[in-house]
Amino acid sequence: MTIERSREILRQTDANSCLACSLFFVAGKITGQEFSKDDERQLCFDSFGRCRESLVLSYLWAFMEHFPNLDVTITVDNEFYEDYLKRLVAEKIEIESSPVTIGLIRSEASKGPLIVLVDRYFFDYEIHIPHYIVVENQGENNFSVADPWQGKTVSVNPTQLQEAIFGAKHILQWAPMIIKIEQQIESATHST
Repeated sequence: MTIERSREILRQTDANSCLACSLFFVAGKITGQEFSKDDERQLCFDSFGRCRESLVLSYLWAFMEHFPNLDVTITVDNEFYEDYLKRLVAEKIEIESSPVTIGLIRSEASKGPLIVLVDRYFFDYEIHIPHYIVVENQGENNFSVADPWQGKTVSVNPTQLQEAIFGAKHILQWAPMIIKIEQQIESATHST
């Protein structure tokens, strides 16, 4: 199976903007829109002060104001964290718990791009830090990953991706996470 090339992802301009770049990459795949560094900065700014308990929810709520016709599902690899997020989320974001494995990523990536929390160390071997990437599609022996730190799409083998997820969970002590964004069914099928 050949991995098709995709448009390049925005290269993050700030240590905390990998999620913003990943969200815009997926939104661009769904809507066909192009996004700029100004959009990245605006989303970062819009996320401030929304939810001091969760950077992820802050970004997602700001993002969803710009894209009300997109549905968001967060899968976390920790039941305690799932319960915690559910207490913070009133609506619009579905929260579920499941082990974040290569099998789950393969299954879900076949339906569309996924944002995955990883330990960036396993991509550049510089520093252990939480990092969001987009797993766009998969080949027989690898995944196509849009990495906002590098600002490009790279080929990643399943072992490397699994190590990066393991690093997030066991080295950084962060619950592995998948963020799935989809067009709302009624929005996709209803036309005026």
